Amino acid sequence: MNTEHYTESRRMVELDKTRREPTPEEIRQFLENESKGVEGRLKDERDAQISREWIAGCPEYKPSPFAAKMMNEFLESRGLDVTHENLDAAFNHLTSRKLIEKNDVDSQVKTKVRQTEIQRRANAIAEANAAAGPYSEAELYSMSMDDLKRLAWERS
Repeated sequence: MNTEHYTESRRMVELDKTRREPTPEEIRQFLENESKGVEGRLKDERDAQISREWIAGCPEYKPSPFAAKMMNEFLESRGLDVTHENLDAAFNHLTSRKLIEKNDVDSQVKTKVRQTEIQRRANAIAEANAAAGPYSEAELYSMSMDDLKRLAWERS
């Protein structure tokens, strides 16, 4: 057992001797790939959240895998981001051409759901602004480290 451990340790030392340090270009490429992966995941999460909000606020939309695929193809084919406005445009275009089905919903229910959705989005924006504090991001970047520390102490 002890001999096996010694042999394995020796092998690891030999591997370390043959291992080279990555070049600056390899490090840059690795970091770019990692950041693209993180950015992609964040964008996917944001898109999914916007889609869920839009579905909750659009009672006419009849969820189905086919409808989701058609909506996604509409946005991608035009190079559009997932936004409430773009989802509305996709839905209106696809339903006007009878490419996807829609739910029959009374206009009063539509208005009520839209108002609720607008109020919920307004509340979310207000909460985000309140959490950000009285300083903009640019102002925070221009502050000295001492000022930032003082602000941190005041907020805690």
